[in-house]
Amino acid sequence: HAGLSHFLQYPQIHPERLFFELLRLAGSLLTFSTAYEVDQLPAYKHHNLQESFTQLDTILRDLLDTIISSRYISIALKEIRPSYWVGSLETDKITRDTRLYIAVSSSAMQTHELIQIVPLRFKIGSTLDVEQRVVAALPAIPLHHLIQVPTAIPVRSGVSYFEIEPHHELYQRMLDSETICIYVPAGFQDISIELIAVMNA
Repeated sequence: HAGLSHFLQYPQIHPERLFFELLRLAGSLLTFSTAYEVDQLPAYKHHNLQESFTQLDTILRDLLDTIISSRYISIALKEIRPSYWVGSLETDKITRDTRLYIAVSSSAMQTHELIQIVPLRFKIGSTLDVEQRVVAALPAIPLHHLIQVPTAIPVRSGVSYFEIEPHHELYQRMLDSETICIYVPAGFQDISIELIAVMNA
């Protein structure tokens, strides 16, 4: 948060200004949560700064915990060669009960185009399975476009979300390999892909 970094650089700034900035942050977070109402936000008390800031700190932490779910992790993808993106599933957080999703966006394609084309053209699985299925022109693990995105995932505007089908025969092989490979054929302009894992509560 740019405003808060300013306060770190200038600690001599009056505490009321910091409180106002934190209050504004809390107010913007209320948009994404039903845990608190605006009238529950504390008032600034110059003669009791500890109480004012402690109350606000508690609310901010609660709101951030609600919005940025600990059940959600983003897995880094690396393009090992043109069209082939690989991510590591080598973590104790990813089990058979974990659900995997990809978030896809492109400044060169309309959302409705992505929703139609991504499940048809992308191939997902272990590196070996994907390579074999690209050569054989066979489908890999299916992708399902999500109209309703799981609450654990922070939704961003202009991004389409797809679930990687967990009940497909290639899915367990992919988990066993501890690697996921995503094949994105040439022709997708300016495409951005994020791999998301959501742990079951």
